[in-house]
Formats: sequence, C-alpha cells, structure tokens
Amino acid sequence: MKKRFVSVIVGCLFLLGGTVAFGSELIHTPVNPSFVGGNVFNGAYLLNSASMQNNHKEDVLQQTPLEQFKESLQRNLLYAVTSKLTQDMYGEGGFKPGHYSYAGMDVDVVGGTNGVTITIVDTANGGTTTVTVPNF
Repeated sequence: MKKRFVSVIVGCLFLLGGTVAFGSELIHTPVNPSFVGGNVFNGAYLLNSASMQNNHKEDVLQQTPLEQFKESLQRNLLYAVTSKLTQDMYGEGGFKPGHYSYAGMDVDVVGGTNGVTITIVDTANGGTTTVTVPNF
C-alpha cells in the first residue's frame, strides 16, 4: 500500500513536471487615440459616448443684437485704449512711467525692481484694478 502510494505520487510529479506550458507575453493596446498606439478610429466613438454621458449643461445667456453690439464696442474701445497706452509707455526712448487718462479711466504706471505696476481707476464708479508685470 505504501509502495503504491509512493508510486502514485512519483507518477503525478512526473506527469506534472513533464508537461510543457505554452504562453505568450501580454500586450496592452490603448483604446484612447490620444495615447501613442491608440486606435485612431475610436476617437469619434469615445467622444460620442462621453457626450451622451455628460449631464452638465452650460448656462448660455441669450443676448440681444444691441447687447452684442455694446459688448463688441466696449471690447474694441478697451483694445484701442490698451494699444495707445502701450504705445505711449514703450514708444521712442523706452519705458515711460507716469499718469494716463483714457476713456474715463485713470492709469498710473510705476516701474520698480519687481516689475511694472499698473493701477487702473475707473472714474465712473471708483473701482480699482492693480496689475503687476514682472521683469524678465
């Protein structure tokens, strides 16, 4: 009985030890096309899936054409003021600190060791904004 048990154990070990295991390396292929190696044809599918799952809605304010015109005019006016101020500050001879008044705004420009400090005061409501541009 003992001999038979030992021979069964030895036979099992022989069968287990004598078998050959086959396998290959695992290869990961990314799904997202943003990653190198990702399938470029998955981009539209992933974007549509994400869009369908998105429950957030952006609050869109509907503006009248008059409000759009007013906003555009204000943006263009501020651009013109900024261009004129930049031209006056950095025109011929380099940087010129000082006090400038444009379109109802008082602008004080002061140079310092940390950079240029620009203080903008809205004369209509008294609001103040300070911008510091560091030296490079």
